[in-house]
Amino acid sequence: MSNSYAQQTPRIDYPDDPIPPHDVVEWHPRVETVNGVDAHPLIHVRHDSPITANPATGTVGWVISQPETLANYVAEHGRCTIDVPQYYSRFPEIEANRLPSLDEYLAIGPGLESDDGDSAIHPRLVRLAIRVLNGKGRYPADEHTLHDCLPLPCPLVREGVGAVLIAPRIAPDGFDSD
Repeated sequence: MSNSYAQQTPRIDYPDDPIPPHDVVEWHPRVETVNGVDAHPLIHVRHDSPITANPATGTVGWVISQPETLANYVAEHGRCTIDVPQYYSRFPEIEANRLPSLDEYLAIGPGLESDDGDSAIHPRLVRLAIRVLNGKGRYPADEHTLHDCLPLPCPLVREGVGAVLIAPRIAPDGFDSD
């Protein structure tokens, strides 16, 4: 499901001035910087549905940094790439009020340096990021690369379109204590 990194800089390609191609999300005009990567944080989902279940503000961000900056971030913090499901229907169905079970997360990684906990990539946020990059309907899964940078935000990149940073879910005491 995933490929190991050899701490090399991946090839990431999208326009130098990426503009979100779909109006799925309203982005905050403020720019937030995560380890050198600039992004506009999400304010809210415009066309909310159970698929996206209106995530918290800032859990997803539209990357405005140059592709080289994001590639360097991934080279430094990336652990592997994660295949995204081929279809929306292959994502786990998670109700808005429920946390995913351990096997429903797309990846589980280490906690922050200050704790012994865990971090994970929430499938609902990946699904939303795909909507941002692709819009409604079918999407070419092979054009989307999810970089596991846990416990830091993980970028989902669509070649030639842009990138979205996805904030991890952090469990300071580990997921077993949830």
